[in-house]
Amino acid sequence: MVSCPACYRKLQTFVLGGLEKFFYKYGQLVSRYPIVFIVCCLLVTGLCTIGFLAWEEETDGLKLWQPQNTAYARRSLWLKETFPPDTRFSSIIFIHEDDVLRPDVIQQIYQT
Repeated sequence: MVSCPACYRKLQTFVLGGLEKFFYKYGQLVSRYPIVFIVCCLLVTGLCTIGFLAWEEETDGLKLWQPQNTAYARRSLWLKETFPPDTRFSSIIFIHEDDVLRPDVIQQIYQT
């Protein structure tokens, strides 16, 4: 590729000059009609915040990251419906001097 410093300089002048001219005119327009711009900014912001009325957060990672029509998603849904996450499971630890699997110890476990 042929390097053309003069071409790059012209392009740079064109782009930067255009941007400077645009922002200069935009600044003049805002300084002439500040109330209009303030009201327009508040109006646009107010209109955009209407979307917060329908805001819903999704906390289920399965819905967030997995396609809903997969076998994994269907099985996970069945698992949640069959065994809800609010079901509490308890564990008991049995301790005995010798062996917990002796018949007399197991009888004691069933009696308690």
